[in-house]
Amino acid sequence: MPLPRVVFRHPHAGRIALLALLACLAVNAIVLWAALQQPWLGLELRAGESEHGVLADAVPYGPAHALGQDAQLLDLATFTGSGAIRVRADDLASTASHLDTVENQQRFFARQSHLAGLLQQPVLLSWKTRFGALAQTVVTPAQRPISALPSAWWWRQGLSSAAFMLAVGVWLVRPAAAAARWFGLSGVMVLLSVSAATLYRTRDLAVAGDSFRHLMVVSHTATTVFGCTLMAVLLLFPGALIRQRTLAAIIAPFAVWWALGLAGMAAGDSIVPRVPALPIMVVLLTAAALQFRASRHRPADRVAWRWMGSFVLLGAVWLAGALITGAFYGVQLRAGWVTAAVLVYAGVAAGLLRQYVVPPKRRTGPASV
Repeated sequence: MPLPRVVFRHPHAGRIALLALLACLAVNAIVLWAALQQPWLGLELRAGESEHGVLADAVPYGPAHALGQDAQLLDLATFTGSGAIRVRADDLASTASHLDTVENQQRFFARQSHLAGLLQQPVLLSWKTRFGALAQTVVTPAQRPISALPSAWWWRQGLSSAAFMLAVGVWLVRPAAAAARWFGLSGVMVLLSVSAATLYRTRDLAVAGDSFRHLMVVSHTATTVFGCTLMAVLLLFPGALIRQRTLAAIIAPFAVWWALGLAGMAAGDSIVPRVPALPIMVVLLTAAALQFRASRHRPADRVAWRWMGSFVLLGAVWLAGALITGAFYGVQLRAGWVTAAVLVYAGVAAGLLRQYVVPPKRRTGPASV
């Protein structure tokens, strides 16, 4: 059976798709440029067995190639030996979300600023060789080469870009549908959130503390909006469970809570607001269950729900696990919520396209929004 032909109903679909592609490329170019501006020592760092130990494997062609393999990095200082700071395992944390007090986050950001400031000039590295001998050398950080970007950088940006273009495509298929509009907005949030987070999650060693904090705010804000857009999609598709006013009432508490969190952070009274993952998960799973029940007499809606329901459930569980383990246990799942977003997008997009693309004569039941 031939696949149904995709018809883009937006009158300027081609032009908008091209602009979206150019915007996506521009965002990736900015993120790439910013990542390559970070000072680079040519060290692959990892936490050691001790609480504060940091082990380093030197890249043969890197500035700090003298360290060799399995060296324990001890201190960084200016080339004159002043401003020394002991490098600790918690300096390698990909985010500060797991720190639950203002003092701990401020201390983390202050250490990041100190390290980032030292790396703007030649630094004196102190380390212990694999044989236990102490050594020092002066290293001039180089500009980060593109080959030094970790695989996670390409994975995150590639998946978020694909999600963004997929969301734009779904919106162009049915631009008048409320669910498609919300889904299109969610794609923008995925690209924005991942791009901001990539800059600090894939850093070489340190990013200036203020930049780190601001990037976290952007990423967490976009992630929260992303969660709200997915709630809207599942409450409106395959069939509308609520009216627009009710939807606004559901989203409003999240907006108020987030605004209060930002105000508290700006006043120095609270940490960077965390993504309200659990409330979002509760709404998503409740909406999915209600959609399943409501579609029992609408075969076309039930088919669309089956396409996306299992992926939404799997993605929601993965996302909750990634955020909870990162926030409370300091264990970061590899590209955690990015992978979850891909799972959710695969299911939601498949369900939306199944409902919007299949010829009307094969569909039964009332039309969804």
